[in-house]
Amino acid sequence: MRKFLGCLLLLPLVAHAHIGSPNVIYEGLAGPYPLRVVVRPPGVVPGLAEISVRVLQGKVDRVTVLPVRYDTGSKGSPPPDAAKPVRGEPNLYTAELWLMTSGAHSIL
Repeated sequence: MRKFLGCLLLLPLVAHAHIGSPNVIYEGLAGPYPLRVVVRPPGVVPGLAEISVRVLQGKVDRVTVLPVRYDTGSKGSPPPDAAKPVRGEPNLYTAELWLMTSGAHSIL
């Protein structure tokens, strides 16, 4: 059964990065879907963060991503952006999000 994959929650406790790399990698569940997410933060702020989402099992109708600043929560965030499927790569989606202010963010 195809279901809507609405939002991804990247928690700092389960995300990790390689030493010397600013990228953040999350591998875990979003609802019932196992996935792997790579977030490449922008070099400067404001700037575009690049996000790749690979759904490891199951079929989804769409993937959305949302930047959430630690001090404003989701109520202070814009509407989520739809990630686009990558041609030729099954279950891989990509998106770019503007990060307008520096500080800690989550990606929902």
